[in-house]
Amino acid sequence: MLHQLREKEKGGMNVKSQYGIHTFSIMAKSSYHEIQELWEENCCQVMNRDPYFLNTTLQITEYKERGVEIVLNQSLTHPSWITVIVNPSSLLAGKYCPTALFIGEKTQINAVSKVLQKTLAKIGIEQKKFILSRVDLTCNQYYESKRELLNQLYIWKKTRLPSRYEVSPFGKGKGSAKQYREVNEHAWTIESKSCAFSVYDKTYELKKRHKMQIAEQILRLELRLKRKRIHRLTDAKTWEKQLQVLAKRHNELFCKFLHRLYQDFPEAVTMQQAEQWIEASGFQKKAKNTMRKLIKTTRRCKSLTAAQKKLELSNQAMARLYKKFQKLKLNPIVLPENGKHH
Repeated sequence: MLHQLREKEKGGMNVKSQYGIHTFSIMAKSSYHEIQELWEENCCQVMNRDPYFLNTTLQITEYKERGVEIVLNQSLTHPSWITVIVNPSSLLAGKYCPTALFIGEKTQINAVSKVLQKTLAKIGIEQKKFILSRVDLTCNQYYESKRELLNQLYIWKKTRLPSRYEVSPFGKGKGSAKQYREVNEHAWTIESKSCAFSVYDKTYELKKRHKMQIAEQILRLELRLKRKRIHRLTDAKTWEKQLQVLAKRHNELFCKFLHRLYQDFPEAVTMQQAEQWIEASGFQKKAKNTMRKLIKTTRRCKSLTAAQKKLELSNQAMARLYKKFQKLKLNPIVLPENGKHH
């Protein structure tokens, strides 16, 4: 199983990796009047409201530290919805567990379901037919130093974008330009209509957003499956069974996505090491030259995708070249020179 703590070699480093589910969301249809009652009975924060008071988004955060956050979408023109955002590790522990990950075995999911029902009853939400609307399949990578963590984040930011995915900067239009720039130095997200993938400095995020100091240097990888993607992956009828299916497929889904990003390499090396590995390979001279060109161009460009475009390599040619890098177990994105990440 993938969901356990393990050590592996990565770029000459011992990197511990822990896998599991960080957060999931369930949602159910409601009514304007039901949400109005919940608003009156609970301490709600208004997140968004249109000028005509037709649509209102509310938030109940009373139980957030214990792993449950409620979002209420009240509408006169569209269906109203209740969304429950759950951090299962925190919910079972009864306190905020920022780095713990949930394995998602049947007994654990049943335990989460029972505690969640009690919490929702306290808020006044009756039993409903909830559907799973989001799951964050997660990996925590533990590095020995901040420099090693930032080097790996640099590699991710230069990764190849799958088709229909776009880079989605964090916090655009919020805060100052300096804050926006600083946050995105520590995070990277790509997104499509059915899925999102984030890599971010969890240690930095806890310090800045939650005023929490931890000793570990954690780089978090999150594969966020949205409702559309979840429905393609499982036809289970309840959110508990849906979550169980996805938890079992964590390894498979995570590895497939990393392969699409060209990021299923065991390690990243320096430019000098990469050139030595290519030279020592048994590939033909033309192939070696193309591999060197790709590495050097990627280093100068914003991403592997931009380098492919600049070198005018078709997807088929890129796939063939990628297989050669795989044979060498060599990442075409090399480590930054002298720790420069920009």
